[in-house]
Amino acid sequence: MQTTKSSNKSRNVAVMYHHMRLAVVSLTYLTNTSNKYIYPINTWEIDKLKYIHCTILTALLLLIGIARLDAQTIIIPQSPTETETFAANELQTYLSRILNKKVDLLSDNKTHNQGLHITVGRTQSNQHHLSRFEVGVTSRGPDSYVMKVNPQRVELIGGSDRGTLYAVYAFLEMQGCRWYSPWEADHFIPQRKVLNLTPTDVLHIPTFVQRDIGHETPKDSTVAGFIDWMAKNRLNHNFAARQYHLNKAYRGGDPNRKAWVKRGDHMRWQWICHNFAWFFKDVEKTFEEHPEYFSLYKNRRINIGTAQRRHYGGGNLCTTNPDVIKLAADFAIKWFDDHPTGTVVPMWPGDGAIKWCECDNCNALGGKNFTTGPEGSMSRRMVTFVNAVAKQVAPKHPDRLLLLPAYANYIDPVEDLSIEPNIMVQYCYHADYAHGPMQSSLNSHAVEQMKAWAQKVPGRFGVWEYFLIGDYTVKNHVPVVLPLIYRVRDTVQFFKSIGTRYYFTQSTSAYHRYNTLLYYALARYLDDPDLDADELIREYCENQFGEAAQPMTTYYMLLEQAVEQADWHPQLYADVTTPSPLVWTDKIIQSSSELLKQAHANNSDSRVAKQLAMVQEAHDQTLQSVRTQNMAGLDAKTIWRLQRNEDTYIINADGKEADAKRQQQLALNALDQGQFDPRHQRLLFRSRKRSIPLVKIQNDALQLTVVPEIGGRIVRIIDRKTGWNFIKEKPGDDTLDQLGASYFAYGGYEEYASKAFAGAGWETPFTSEQITNSNGTTLKLTAEVDDYRLVRTISLGNGMDTVVKIESVLTNLSGESRSSVLRVHPSLTLGQEAGNYPIWIRDPAKQIHQGMVVEHHDGPSIQTDGFWAIANPLKNRAVIHTFDPSQASAYLFCSEKQDYFNMELIGQPKALAPNESLAITQTWRVINDAKSELPQWIPGAVVEKEPAPKCIPIGKKVSYVPGKIGKAAYFDATANVSYDTHNLRMDAGTIAMWVQLPIDLADAKGQFLFGTASNNPDWTFAALDQGKLSLLIKKGRSPYHEPGKYYTSLNTPIENWKANTWHHVAITWQVNPTTTDQSTICLYMDGKIIEERNNVTLTPLFGYSKLHIGQSSANAKHKATLNLDELYLSRRVLSDQQVLECYQLGRDGQPITPDNDTLLCIGFEESVQSR
Repeated sequence: MQTTKSSNKSRNVAVMYHHMRLAVVSLTYLTNTSNKYIYPINTWEIDKLKYIHCTILTALLLLIGIARLDAQTIIIPQSPTETETFAANELQTYLSRILNKKVDLLSDNKTHNQGLHITVGRTQSNQHHLSRFEVGVTSRGPDSYVMKVNPQRVELIGGSDRGTLYAVYAFLEMQGCRWYSPWEADHFIPQRKVLNLTPTDVLHIPTFVQRDIGHETPKDSTVAGFIDWMAKNRLNHNFAARQYHLNKAYRGGDPNRKAWVKRGDHMRWQWICHNFAWFFKDVEKTFEEHPEYFSLYKNRRINIGTAQRRHYGGGNLCTTNPDVIKLAADFAIKWFDDHPTGTVVPMWPGDGAIKWCECDNCNALGGKNFTTGPEGSMSRRMVTFVNAVAKQVAPKHPDRLLLLPAYANYIDPVEDLSIEPNIMVQYCYHADYAHGPMQSSLNSHAVEQMKAWAQKVPGRFGVWEYFLIGDYTVKNHVPVVLPLIYRVRDTVQFFKSIGTRYYFTQSTSAYHRYNTLLYYALARYLDDPDLDADELIREYCENQFGEAAQPMTTYYMLLEQAVEQADWHPQLYADVTTPSPLVWTDKIIQSSSELLKQAHANNSDSRVAKQLAMVQEAHDQTLQSVRTQNMAGLDAKTIWRLQRNEDTYIINADGKEADAKRQQQLALNALDQGQFDPRHQRLLFRSRKRSIPLVKIQNDALQLTVVPEIGGRIVRIIDRKTGWNFIKEKPGDDTLDQLGASYFAYGGYEEYASKAFAGAGWETPFTSEQITNSNGTTLKLTAEVDDYRLVRTISLGNGMDTVVKIESVLTNLSGESRSSVLRVHPSLTLGQEAGNYPIWIRDPAKQIHQGMVVEHHDGPSIQTDGFWAIANPLKNRAVIHTFDPSQASAYLFCSEKQDYFNMELIGQPKALAPNESLAITQTWRVINDAKSELPQWIPGAVVEKEPAPKCIPIGKKVSYVPGKIGKAAYFDATANVSYDTHNLRMDAGTIAMWVQLPIDLADAKGQFLFGTASNNPDWTFAALDQGKLSLLIKKGRSPYHEPGKYYTSLNTPIENWKANTWHHVAITWQVNPTTTDQSTICLYMDGKIIEERNNVTLTPLFGYSKLHIGQSSANAKHKATLNLDELYLSRRVLSDQQVLECYQLGRDGQPITPDNDTLLCIGFEESVQSR
C-alpha cells in the first residue's frame, strides 16, 4: 500500500509527540534531586539528553507549525557598529553553511518573520544585559559576553563590540564549529538539520584581560587570516600582527587593512617592552642638554642604549630625578590622551646589561651594578620610580595602567613597598618548559616570586612567558611533535590560581603548522582555564581524524603522559622544541608508531588522509632526531662532552663510535624530505664521536691554532715568549645535558653568515689550505653554508710580526638576490677583571676617547671609525683591532665573570645578486708590553696599572683597643665589619693581618679571621682553631665532579701561640691560568712560610658581595673574640721576602704603605676605612 505525504506527516507527528512526552518525563525524573531513587547520571549525560530532547522538540514544533523554526532570522541594531555588522555577517555565513540554506539578517526596526530570532549586539531586546558587564577600559568587561539561548530566541551581546563578536563565536562553537588553526584545512564546520538550542544563560567573564600568543604571521598564511583565527579563539592582542603589519601587507583600499578594527580591535598598548627611549623626541639632543636625566656611572653620564639600538645596552635613566619622573608621566598622559582605548604604557628600561645610575639618590635605594643576588637587585628602584610616575598619571587617567616589569635584575619582589593601584606588574617567567609551575622543583623560586608579586597587585598581575619560541631564527615550518598540552593546562591553571590577569608568551610561528592542537589548546585555555585537556584532545581528534579518531586520541594522550612522567626538564626555551630520548623511549616510539599505523588503516577520507600525512611527517622527523641522538651513545647518565687537547679536539668524547653508514642514511633521509635544517645538522654534527685535528701556523712571535671542522674557528693566538693565549678558548662548561641544545660555547674566534648569534657557519666544517710565501703564512678556510660560500683567509707575517690579518668573503650561490650579512664574534682574554680595563675608541672625527670596558659593555657608546684597543695594565697586555667601517660596525660585550670580552663586528646588510660577494677585512695586533708599545699606536696613551678599586666598608660596628701599632679593632659577639668586594675576582693576591687572641691558640675554637660567600654553595674562610690555621675554599657541592667545582682545605699546625700575644698571619694565592688544579697557596706565620701547596685546585677568589672580618660569612652567629690590626689585602702576590718585610714593619711599630695594588689597608685607628 502506498502512503501519502500527508498521512506520513501525521504519523511522524504522532510518533515525535510520543517521544517528546517520554523525553520530558524521563528528563524531569532523572534530574529531580528530590527523588530518593534518582538514577546516578553525569552532568554531560544530562546535557546530552537535553540536547536530544530539545532537538526532538524543535523538530516537532517545526512539523506542526507552532514555531516556524525553518525561518531563522539574525537581528542587529537599527544603527549597528562596524563590528556588530561584521559579527552578524559571520553568524549568517556560518549558520548558512551549517544548515545548508540561507539565514535572514534584518535590522531591529524591521518586521521580523516568525521562527528563531537571534539578536546580535545592542538591539532593543538585548539592552537589559548591559548592566551585567564590568565597566572600564582595563577591566574584563569589554571581552565579557552574554549568550542566552532557548528554542525561540538567542541573545548575543558583549561588554564591547569585541565581546559581542566573541558571543557570536561562542554560539557557533555551541553548534560544533571549531577553528583549529589559521589554515582553512583546519576549520571544522559541521552540517546540521536543526540548531543546538539547549536552553542556557551564560555570562562569560574571561579570566585573563590579555590573551596573547605572540608570534608573527605563519608562512603560507596571511596577516588577515591569522588575525581572524586569533579573534575566533578570543586572543585579543599580538604585537607581531598589529595595524603596522596590516598596513605593510595591504594597500590603502584593501578591506583587509581593517582586519582588527572590524573585529572590535585589539588591546591597545603603547609598546610591549624596553621603551625608555620613547620618552624623548630626540635622545641625543636631550642627552646633550640634560645629561643629569641619565645614569651617572663611574662618575660619567651614560646615554641609554647605543646609537644603533636605543633599547639595548648602554645606560639607564636617573630614576630618582624629579624631571625624569615628570617626563615619563607626561609621556604616558599624552599617549592616553591620544589613544582613548589605550590601556597600558610600560615603564621598561633597556634590555641587556645596562648601567644603572650611581648618584646618591639612586644608590640610597640599593642595587649595585653587575652584582648578583639581593645586593644587585634594582627592584626597589623600579618600584619607587614607577610609583612616582603613577601618582602623576592617576589624576588624569585613573582607569589606565602603567606596566612595572619584573625582569632581569629587577625581578625580585620588594616586600616592604606598596604599589600604586594604577600599576600592573608583568613577571618574565623562565621555567622548566616541559612542566607546569607546580609540577617541577626547578620552578619553585619563580613560583614564590610570582605569588609575592601577585599579592602586591591583586587583579593587575601578568606574565611574560617564553613558551614555544624554540629556534626563533627558523622561518620554514618545522615538522616536530610537541606534546606539551598538559604543560599548557598546568601552567594556565596555576596562573589563574594566583590571580593572574594578563598573559603573553613569545613564540615562533615555525612550529604552528605541525602542532595546531598545541597552539589551539593554549588559546582555548586562555579563554577557559578549567577545560579538560583529555576531552579537548578527544574532540579535536573526532573532528580532525573521523574514523581514525580513536587511535589518534590514544596517540596524543600517550605522548602527553610520556612528557609528564619523563625526567626531561628543558630550561632553555630553544631546547623544548628538540625531541628528547628521555621522552621518546623505545617503548613510546613503538607504541606511538603502531597507533599511527592503525590510524592510517582506519581512515578512508581524503581530507583526513592529508591531516594524518602531516602528523606522520612530524612523527618521522621527531624519531629521526631521537635516533640521531641515540646513535651518539648518550643516555640519561651520560652527557655530551667536547675534549680539548693540544693537537686535537674530540667531539662526543664519552659517546660511542658512530655507525658512519647509519649517520649517512639519517642525513640522506632528511635531505630527501627537505628537512636537513639547522636542527638536524646540529644533531648529526655533534652525534658522531671523532677526533678532529687542529691546524697551526706560526712565526717567531706568535702561534695561531684553528679548528677547521668546527666553524673554522681560531682557538689560540699564543704569544710564544710569555705563553699567553689572547683567545678565550674555553669560555664555559665543555658538556651538554642535551645533544640537541640550541647553543654550545665552543669559544674562540667564530663567524656567522647571518646577523643572528650562533647563526649559519657556527658549526660548519671548513676545508683548510696552508700557503707560505716570502710575506709569511696564510691559512685559507672554505665552506659552503646555507647557499653561500664563505672563504676566510688568516695571514701571519714573518719574524716577530704580531699582526693577524683576516679577510672573510661571503658569496651568494643561490639563483636569486638575497639580503646578506656577516658577523664576526671573537672571544678575547687579557686576564681577570676585564670590566676595569681601559679602552680607546677612535671616532669618525679621528678623536680618541678613553674609557673603561664596562662603560661600553653592550655598546660601545661611541661608534668607532675602525680603530679600537683594550689593555690590561695589571698584566701589561693589549690588543688593537682595526677594520673597514664601511663594511661593519663594532659591538662590545664583557662576560659576567669578566674574564673575557668580545670585540664583535656586525656587517652591513647588503642585497647580493647571484654570485655577488661581500667582505670584511680586519687586523688584530696583540701586544705583550702594552706600556711601551701601545703609545706608538695611540698617541698619549698611558698604560699604567689602575689603582686597585677600594673596598668600601658596609658593616662598621666595632670597638677599639690598644693594638700592635696604635689602635686595634676588638671583635666580639656584637661586632660587624664587612667590605663591599663584589667587583673583585682575584686570580692572585695576598691577605695579611696582626692577630691577638685572649686565650692560647690550642684552646681556641672557630676564631674566624675572614670569610666570603655563604656556603650556598660557595664558601671561603680562614680561621684559627684548636692550634691550627685553617683555610677552606670550596666551589659547588659535594661530590665536586662538575667542571669548575672543587674543595680545597688546608689545616696547618701552629705551636707556641700564647694568650694575649700578637702574631702576624699572611696568606697568598696564585691561580694557574692554564691548569687550575696546579695553583699555589702559601700560609705564613710571623714572616715565615709554614705551608706551601703547588697542586691545589683554585679559581679567582672574592667577587662576592661582602668580605666579612672577624666572623663567619655563612653564619653571622659564629663570631670571633680577638683583636685585629693592620689588615692588608692586595691583588699582588707578595714574595717570601715581601711578607717578611710586612712582618718586620709591624714588629717595629711601622704601618704598611699602600700601593696601586692595595685593596684594603686598615690600621683601625678609630676607623674601619682603608688608608
